[in-house]
Amino acid sequence: MMTLSPLLTQTLPQWYRRLLAVPLPPQCIACGVYLAPTQPPGLCPACYGPRRAFDLAQQPALQDWLKASPIKDFRAAWLYDEVCSGLVSRLKFHDASELATPLARVLLPAWQGLVTAVPQPQLVPVPLHPSRLRERRYNQAALLAKRLSQLTGAPWWPEGLRRQRPTPHQTGQSRATRLRQLAGAFRANPQLAGQHVVLLDDVFTTGSTALACARALQRGGVASVRVLTLAYVE
Repeated sequence: MMTLSPLLTQTLPQWYRRLLAVPLPPQCIACGVYLAPTQPPGLCPACYGPRRAFDLAQQPALQDWLKASPIKDFRAAWLYDEVCSGLVSRLKFHDASELATPLARVLLPAWQGLVTAVPQPQLVPVPLHPSRLRERRYNQAALLAKRLSQLTGAPWWPEGLRRQRPTPHQTGQSRATRLRQLAGAFRANPQLAGQHVVLLDDVFTTGSTALACARALQRGGVASVRVLTLAYVE
């Protein structure tokens, strides 16, 4: 938020100084409409209403996939749609890092359902390779993990996983191609051995990234791996 120096502020007319002191009402992070004072920060009713909540019980194919993987459990806040796509794109590619805080709040119900019986869950974001991190300037998964840690008190590990080599963009690739490209790309922090890890990412598409990360964590000796994402692509 822009701030003015005290000297400059003193030279402004009194009415304008009072105007600057009035906080603007919060806006919907999707459409920009101003929210009523009684509404929680985030999405307006028109944007929040059509959101479809993720329910693992309604995803039999995903349940079968999880049983064959080292991933203990999975939760997402939403099923992927146009509004979610726009929010993730802005957070990921358009420097909208301020979205991490309201989106972390969106993750809270899914987080609570995931860790109800988990002793001392540890938040680990899916990492970017240093070359891609320099391009984007921040890792959106790490931002979400940091904000969720602040909301829940769960420890987060910005260096819990390391991406050892760059990998091609995964958009449009098949699951088999993604798995081949990601094989051996991640390495777990040895300090996580024996811990119960919640792996955090923005979107679950084919599960290839989550699976590669879970395998790396498993090789590192973690007690269990669960996955949490903002959205799940059906």
